[in-house]
Amino acid sequence: MKVRELCLDCRYYEGEDRCPDARYSEYWNKEHEWVTLMLAHAPEMETYMGQYSNRNLDFFDEEDGTPLSLKALLFYHYHQETIGRFFSISGFKMWYRAEYQSGAKTLRQRQWDAHAPRLMQHCKYFRGEIRNPYTKKDERRVLWHTERYWVSLISESQYNHVLLTKMLHEKQVNPDTGKREVPEMMRWLAQFCDEHEHPRSLICLFYTMIVTAVCDVVTPESFLSWYQDTYLALAPK
Repeated sequence: MKVRELCLDCRYYEGEDRCPDARYSEYWNKEHEWVTLMLAHAPEMETYMGQYSNRNLDFFDEEDGTPLSLKALLFYHYHQETIGRFFSISGFKMWYRAEYQSGAKTLRQRQWDAHAPRLMQHCKYFRGEIRNPYTKKDERRVLWHTERYWVSLISESQYNHVLLTKMLHEKQVNPDTGKREVPEMMRWLAQFCDEHEHPRSLICLFYTMIVTAVCDVVTPESFLSWYQDTYLALAPK
């Protein structure tokens, strides 16, 4: 993991050398410590997580965006700072929710709020739901999941758009000519995106999904068939 990836789950530390707001220096310092320990694969984290689990806290606010390992470090410090005075599990939960959590959203959540509404305009199935509304047997379930995953990736970083569309520009050796060139399928896919006004990164993600599912070569004809008979045909009206 890189600093940037870990900072996505922080509320106060974003990779700065110094805390930008003295009001939140306590939380900034703890998140900075967590990032440092995680990057170093420090054995202390295993100890903190063990202590956290032993207190049956694994499922405490598990969907609030804060990783269990960060909560474990926060719990460790809370325990050290309050032991012998007023330490309690309920006290930790109250401190976490009323002070640490309420001060700010995670960077990942803030980026989602900033970019997701615009990105969802390109989606046909994902409309911002927290849980997938389609059953496991419904073909639309994987379409919803793929669109939500795409929104998440692009919200986190525009660089993910570059990574997803890299396939459209990568040259490969043409077995017929022996020359390195962009495969015909990739040229067709880029043109398809432009003609249908779809974000290239979204279409590339769907293309990867299809290749993985069928474990075979995807042709322009087969992709177009999937697009018309599945992606468009099953879309909610």
